[in-house]
Amino acid sequence: MTVSANDFLTQNIYKLEVSSVIAGFCAIKEKDSEYEIMHLWVKPEYIGKGFGKMLLNETIRHVEKKEKAIIVESDPNAEAFYASQTLKLSQK
Repeated sequence: MTVSANDFLTQNIYKLEVSSVIAGFCAIKEKDSEYEIMHLWVKPEYIGKGFGKMLLNETIRHVEKKEKAIIVESDPNAEAFYASQTLKLSQK
């Protein structure tokens, strides 16, 4: 999983800084009928402290212009996190 120079042209990419340290980033791409979360990464020492949820919600808030489905293909280890966000995301 890497981010290429082209990704910066086709996706909206947001970083999370905590005390001037990049703690994570999220990339989202708008498609015709949906938004797709392409990346959501948080450094291990920041996991479980609410930063992933904040990063995901802020990314969607900045990008979402039309009501569309939000698609996520995640690693099985992240499935519970995204499942816990479903209700919050659908209320937007």
